[in-house]
Amino acid sequence: MEFTERKKTEVEIIPIANVEKLLLGALQSDLELLPHFVLGFFAGIRPEGELQKVLWSDLHFDDRKIVMRPEITKKNRRRFIDIQPNALAWLQIYRELGGSMEGPVVKR
Repeated sequence: MEFTERKKTEVEIIPIANVEKLLLGALQSDLELLPHFVLGFFAGIRPEGELQKVLWSDLHFDDRKIVMRPEITKKNRRRFIDIQPNALAWLQIYRELGGSMEGPVVKR
């Protein structure tokens, strides 16, 4: 996947119907994109700078936590994010469909 730089603008709220379309589209045609959407929409991980550096080993499913390492966070501080039930369900589907859970969450 290639990502392009874009200007920083006002935070945009994406309607839930659009989020659903993106998630279902990823399931049908680009499974590796699904974790990007799930963690961006349901865990609030910054898409620019953080999300591309998250490793699957940062996700602790037993504790339902994501450990954001200081070297990848905006303020260089360790941060803990709860994995919400909806995110957990989508990631379980990803796993069941054979999605890779090794290395970076977002494949480049």
